[in-house]
Amino acid sequence: MLAYIGKRLLATIPVMAIVAVFVFAMLRLTPGDPAAILAGAAATSQDIVDIRARLGLDRPIVSQFFVWIGRMLRGDFGESFFFKKQVAELIVGRIEPTLMLATTTMVLSIAVAVPLGVLAAWKQGTWLDRIVMGFSVLGFSVPVFVIGYVLIFVFSEVLGEDYIRTARAKGLTNVTVLMRHALRNAAVPIVTVIGIGIALLIGGVVVTESVFSIPGLGRLTVDAVLARDYPTVQAGILLFSFVYVLVNLVVDLLYTFLDPRIRY
Repeated sequence: MLAYIGKRLLATIPVMAIVAVFVFAMLRLTPGDPAAILAGAAATSQDIVDIRARLGLDRPIVSQFFVWIGRMLRGDFGESFFFKKQVAELIVGRIEPTLMLATTTMVLSIAVAVPLGVLAAWKQGTWLDRIVMGFSVLGFSVPVFVIGYVLIFVFSEVLGEDYIRTARAKGLTNVTVLMRHALRNAAVPIVTVIGIGIALLIGGVVVTESVFSIPGLGRLTVDAVLARDYPTVQAGILLFSFVYVLVNLVVDLLYTFLDPRIRY
């Protein structure tokens, strides 16, 4: 297990390197000059040239990339062009609202979706099952955070398995069959769906924070994109990417605890 964890952690290095190259290149290839935005409409050409020199944007792109990577490896995310602060300071100041939003969303989603999935599976084929199914479809269609429909679908697969029929034939009650056998064996796909939900939250917080003006990392990234603030955008996207990779690793490791047949 430790060897597997080590391999997965090492595998994140090339993934993050590819993300870094992609983000850096896309920002430079996208139309728009940060120096022109910072200088303002009344600035002269010389003013823009001076700002570009001060920000290091007059250097060759390859040189800029290696300077940025060198700083990143030392834990220096650079200084924001637009906010005039260290990017690390900006991230620390904005991370609390994002964590609160994401955590609350996931807790509420799981607290609602799992009991509804269990209830619909228990009362499969009844009017209660259809109501829960309709409610879940509606919730899943509007926000991306609701995972009830998927959980219900997973449970109704599980309750048709041979080992469920065997448990009932042994005289076990419906509650025992549902909680000890069905829910336990459905845990792997449930964890998978939760992992997907967390990944979707990465994009969801950007939209939610922008719409409701929540001062979190998503809003910070959007503001940085609009201002052509390269250091802030690069750090934000790399942070979101790292969280995404980390979530996938945690989900894979949970599989081994939930299903003894899975071994790495």
